[in-house]
Amino acid sequence: MDRPTQFNPNPYIPKTIGELRDHVISLVLNAPKFEYDFAPWLNIDTDFFALKSGLERLRSKLGDETCERLMKLADEAKTHFAADPEDSNGGADIGRELLVQMDDIIAQSRSRRRNVASTGHIG
Repeated sequence: MDRPTQFNPNPYIPKTIGELRDHVISLVLNAPKFEYDFAPWLNIDTDFFALKSGLERLRSKLGDETCERLMKLADEAKTHFAADPEDSNGGADIGRELLVQMDDIIAQSRSRRRNVASTGHIG
C-alpha cells in the first residue's frame, strides 16, 4: 500500500504576532541553508514567502510604517543569506542580525498594542 506524501506546496503563513515571532526565530536557527529533512520542499524562497505573507496578513496589527520597515529588513536578510549560503563570508551573520532586529521590532509593536489596549493611550 502506498503511503501518501506529506508534500504541501503552500507554506504555513503566520496568523498571529506570536506565530510571526516564532517564524522569524526559526529562520535565525535555520539560516543560511533553510533546509529541512522533514520537508525537503521548504527552502529560502518558501520561508521568506511565508514571512512576508505573514507580515502582510498582520499589517493592520503592526501598522503600515512598521510593516514596510519589516518588509525591507526581510528583503535585506534574504539577500545576505543568498550571498552566503555556506556561512563563510559574514553575510549570513548580518542576515541573522537583521532577523533578530525584526523580532525586536515586532515585540515592541506588540508591547505598544498591549499598552494602548490596557490604558487607552498611545506611548
